[in-house]
Amino acid sequence: MCINASNFRAGRPFVVVVTLLLLGVGLAGAAPIFRNSATLAITGGAGQLAGDLVWIGNGAAAVYAKPVDTTTSLAFYRMGPDAQVLVEKVHSLAPWPCYEPALAWDGEACGVAVSAFTQALFLRLSAVGDILAGPVQLPGLPSGAAAGRTAAFKVLWTGQAYAVFGLWLEREFPAQDLTAGNFYTHLRYWLVDRQGQVQAQKELRMLAPTTYPSGEGAEKNYYDVAWTGQAFFVAYYGESQTGPPLSVNYRMFDLAGGSVRAESPLFAQQVAQGPKVAWSGQVLAATALKTISMPDPNAGNYMYLRCFAADGTPRAVESAYGQKLGFGPTVSWTGDRFLTAYCVMYDLGTLGYTLMFNEFNDTGKTLGTEQPLRNGQGAAMLGRMAMGVDLQLVGQGNVLYGKSQNSDAFAIQTTPLWLTMNNDFVVAPALEIARQGDQVVLRWPADAAPFHLQQTADPPASQWDEVPTTPEFDGDRYTLALPIGESRFFRLAQ
Repeated sequence: MCINASNFRAGRPFVVVVTLLLLGVGLAGAAPIFRNSATLAITGGAGQLAGDLVWIGNGAAAVYAKPVDTTTSLAFYRMGPDAQVLVEKVHSLAPWPCYEPALAWDGEACGVAVSAFTQALFLRLSAVGDILAGPVQLPGLPSGAAAGRTAAFKVLWTGQAYAVFGLWLEREFPAQDLTAGNFYTHLRYWLVDRQGQVQAQKELRMLAPTTYPSGEGAEKNYYDVAWTGQAFFVAYYGESQTGPPLSVNYRMFDLAGGSVRAESPLFAQQVAQGPKVAWSGQVLAATALKTISMPDPNAGNYMYLRCFAADGTPRAVESAYGQKLGFGPTVSWTGDRFLTAYCVMYDLGTLGYTLMFNEFNDTGKTLGTEQPLRNGQGAAMLGRMAMGVDLQLVGQGNVLYGKSQNSDAFAIQTTPLWLTMNNDFVVAPALEIARQGDQVVLRWPADAAPFHLQQTADPPASQWDEVPTTPEFDGDRYTLALPIGESRFFRLAQ
């Protein structure tokens, strides 16, 4: 008796099995199809600001401010490569509330920064959501009568410590209510080790003023940051050092918060807002939005992308992309190209919005035509306009995890939408097979989604069936042990 793996056999060539799920098209060089494979309703609650999402190599982890009784607690989610929720943990941070948490993966655990409304907290969570360190209060923020608000945290792992960026919002006048009015916006920075000890802290810059109440999470669009391995590339919205207009500029900082590259406009020819930044390992890409208001005949939103060398030198002028009614652009690195996504009204009759994707090489040149996010039937997946609020993509290869907000009209009721998006032009991962006693053990990578294990007794036949037994998941790979019996063939297929 024997069991064979059709895409793994020592000493023989691979037989790659790729099943295209949409439109029956798989031509070389064709534009990829971005398909929504699952919507994860893991957050719930109305009127809550979105959390954060990070790729961990074999799935994703997410944090979110979850309403519990009369306060908000920190919710942690670990999602597997097939979009299943593997772990859900909720932690009270009492006496502090939890707002706008952000996280970064260090290869073993997650560093998390949280707004406690007037202060900032840091803690470290294990891969299954247990608290390993903290929460500790990040120093340097005024309290008492001088207290302001904190918001829009971002966390990055530098290889040795966590870099925490966030906004401290200073009241316009001393007696001002912290829930309303205008605020001076300060961009702050902390360098924190795995135990929560602060190694450096600094105020980096004043940004454009902030006003509350505002759109859900609007302050998250004031800046973005990427770590190049040598320095931080920080793009931010505010006046330049020489004065108006308000636009996006960028600088580079070292681990101590010192400037290592002078301020420059993000774009050569455009005034913009809402910067988002991505790092490929060699090249930076930044996207932002230019808005022209009525009654100008060119009124609309215009999106641009520009690439930079690791030292911050622009590689070319910015490239325009997208439709002029689009909004909420973001950019990510997928492993071999940059991918932008934005939200736009797609169906005027139903007021349906969708996400649109554009691909770029590392000089900012557009690759192919833009594509909408599609459902399982190949049609554009429609939602509401807040799909473009706090939009974020993480992942590499054939699976991307996306985070945005799904809401009623005009974001009156807001519930984050977590979804995965699959690029259908992919190669099946390796399936390993080995005999152990009276069993045969199959193993395959944890990032194999959207591939599933299938079996047949006759490989030339067209009938392949899903293997009904549930494999074990250890965080890095799937393992399935089966008794030796009749001859069967196995494959990983979509």
